[in-house]
Amino acid sequence: VRQEAPRCARIFRSVRCSVCGEYFGEAFGRVKEGKIVCIPCFDEVYGR
Repeated sequence: VRQEAPRCARIFRSVRCSVCGEYFGEAFGRVKEGKIVCIPCFDEVYGR
């Protein structure tokens, strides 16, 4: 059985949340009022 190797995983740059200070993958953040925030902080502070 031959199987193709999986494509490389996308690696995202780590950025720091301006609210809680934790690092997360750049693709999983939000920008609000010029600040980069993680999704949990975005939901908590700015609502969805």
